[in-house]
Amino acid sequence: MKAFDRVDFCKHFPELLKRKIPTIHLRLLLNMYTNSTARINWNGAFSQSFGIRNGVKQGGILSPVLFCIYNDGLLVRLKQSKIGCLIGNTFVGAIAYADDVTLLAVGSDPICNALYVPNL
Repeated sequence: MKAFDRVDFCKHFPELLKRKIPTIHLRLLLNMYTNSTARINWNGAFSQSFGIRNGVKQGGILSPVLFCIYNDGLLVRLKQSKIGCLIGNTFVGAIAYADDVTLLAVGSDPICNALYVPNL
């Protein structure tokens, strides 16, 4: 499974509420995500429709932003742990966008080495 597919709606919408997103937008997103269905086409034969219970829409214009909000708690905890690098006077433990995350840690030399972790 890809990272976008793992977003749990029950955990995600409270995070959106904390960010004071207007109620009308939340209702639209909730409706869009909780009423989604799909069916599988295999050699011209279609399965029964089934509900989609998790994930953000692949290719959706809001999906990277929604995923970043979902992933924010992890990045905040990483920052609080102080595991990472100082770049100048700025602490950097990870660089992230959507489902691409780069974790930064001090290597054996004084220069900060990067560990790339694609599609967490």
